[in-house]
Amino acid sequence: MNFYARTLGFQEGPLIESFRMGEVGLDERQPHVIAFNTWKGTGIPSAPTDALGLRYFTIVLPSADELQRLVEHVQSAGVATEQTAGGISVRDPSQIRIILTGQMPSLEE
Repeated sequence: MNFYARTLGFQEGPLIESFRMGEVGLDERQPHVIAFNTWKGTGIPSAPTDALGLRYFTIVLPSADELQRLVEHVQSAGVATEQTAGGISVRDPSQIRIILTGQMPSLEE
């Protein structure tokens, strides 16, 4: 919750500790944007590189200025960033890669 709400700037949604899940949103009209859980446990190793699963997801910011503002905020929070062909790459606490960009990615890959 801390990473997605305070570092990336999403609005905090419900955090149900007994069910080990939570979510963040854009605002009250769009509350369920990203959901997360720790059903397999906390502090466990990342999945092997050849395992099925989420490799990354992309967050498209509305402008280059907003992208720059978010990247500076992420860096000031001590999160490593990396420039990639698709945008700025960061990792959440579970090591899921997130690409931050100001342009919609091509769906033709």
